[in-house]
Amino acid sequence: MRKLAAEENLTSYTVMLTAYATLLHRYTGADDVAIGSAVMNREHAEVERLVGNFGNTLVLRTDLSGEPTFREALRRAGRTVADAFAHQAAPYDRIVRDLRPARAGGRSPFFDTMLLFLAQEIGELDLPGVASSWTHVHNGTTHFDLSLEAFVRPHGMTVEATFRRELFDDARIDALLGHLETLLGDALADPDRPIGALEPMDGAERALIDAANATDAPPPDANVVEMFGAQAARTPGATAVESRDAPSPTPNWTGGRPRSPPRCASAAPYTGTVVALALPRTPDLVVALLGVLKSGAAYLPLDVEHPPERLAYMLGDARPVCTVVTPGTAGLLPDGTAPFVLDGSLRDAPFAPAPVGGDDLAYVIYTSGSTGRPKGVAIPHRALANFLLDTRDRLRLTPDDRLVAVTTIAFDIAALELYAPLVDGATVVLADRADVRDPARLAALLRDATIVQGTPSLLGTLDPAATEGLRVLVGARRCRPRSPRPSRARPRSPRTCTGRRRRRSGRPPPTCPRPASASRSATPARTSWTRACARSRSACPASCTSRANSSRAAT
Repeated sequence: MRKLAAEENLTSYTVMLTAYATLLHRYTGADDVAIGSAVMNREHAEVERLVGNFGNTLVLRTDLSGEPTFREALRRAGRTVADAFAHQAAPYDRIVRDLRPARAGGRSPFFDTMLLFLAQEIGELDLPGVASSWTHVHNGTTHFDLSLEAFVRPHGMTVEATFRRELFDDARIDALLGHLETLLGDALADPDRPIGALEPMDGAERALIDAANATDAPPPDANVVEMFGAQAARTPGATAVESRDAPSPTPNWTGGRPRSPPRCASAAPYTGTVVALALPRTPDLVVALLGVLKSGAAYLPLDVEHPPERLAYMLGDARPVCTVVTPGTAGLLPDGTAPFVLDGSLRDAPFAPAPVGGDDLAYVIYTSGSTGRPKGVAIPHRALANFLLDTRDRLRLTPDDRLVAVTTIAFDIAALELYAPLVDGATVVLADRADVRDPARLAALLRDATIVQGTPSLLGTLDPAATEGLRVLVGARRCRPRSPRPSRARPRSPRTCTGRRRRRSGRPPPTCPRPASASRSATPARTSWTRACARSRSACPASCTSRANSSRAAT
């Protein structure tokens, strides 16, 4: 630190400040990082011989925009520190009063973290006949979310942390100090590297992260229609789909006798076209989905209970060649929709599947629009197949499984509920809207099921006994039962689904037809990152430790 500071005509304090600001930048992505500091404010002769605390608080804003090197960031911080110390006599309280920043209860204005740096080692008191030593006396409070104090020692440096326990625990602060130690060492070894390339994790922690994310696999060659056809050939007598309105189980459709896809009178679907589907939740819905995919077209799922304005926007944006409806759903679509009405069940009719590639479009799904106008997301076949292969690895469904599908096809998790059972020979049990809205009806469907996926709000309406013995997939949040009464009924295997999907190496993002508002979705690749602190302090000259409401000195 002294060597680099001397090269830039700066101080070790500025090096430490730059390293800390860089770490906060790496954590948060913020380019304007404000860190508090303190000065003794004894430059006036009148106070030199007075006893008391004349300290003042400085706010040091470090500019890290533009991905600078550590050396450039150090120079920027040096200019900031020089300007701040030149005006250190300006009382912090007066600055707060004059600028009137937005205040929140329990929060400090301008900054949330402070860095103190003591370059001169504190000596012992030299009193006749008295042996003395220094110790910390902590009052159990802190003014800031996180404060770091760096003490220069003859053989290195000690860094202590004081923090709010309602925000952080010891493990989190230990990890932060370890990251600071590693990043500072990396910066000192090569200060001309961009700050984004500096390594905050040591080798052991990096190995943990790399091992947890070593999930690359070859891109899938098959598509969902081929995967379903192969499974149907293996278990031709297995039940594929059931619903309350179709008590007779619908048999698996083999590759030799597929049901024909819905055809539009004047615009037969081909690869690259989009077919909208507005169908009730019966087995024919699944037939139509697979039929559209087998024809080479992509489907646009519509929920007729959504607002007409949303449906009209989706239809106008995606521009489907036709909209497949039934007599019962045709009147629920916006005016101007050109429907293709299915009158009766789809018939068995052999037809040759259209060849599709991994980059060809499988379906278009629209976001909720809660943050603005709904956006169409174009999902290619490779992404859907990749997701199903990953789901297969996680769920291990068998022909003995029965999954109750509760989600509208206009929501993306419906792909898991419908296709994951089909490609593994399990049975899809379609719950209609009345089932989903009536806990008693839904519980009746679950009696013969082995697995169900649902949101915490939906599953929370059920009596806990309804999920006894089931595998339960819960999205995102913790599921709380409706009844506060204790129950011995427990799901056999509750699982939280966080949307993580296996990352597969292969081609770049696909080029596929997309609606006007569509965002691109390549092979799904959400990576679950794990933080772990696994470092050794024994060989480190700059020992980083933490304390929280502690009266002992960290060494």
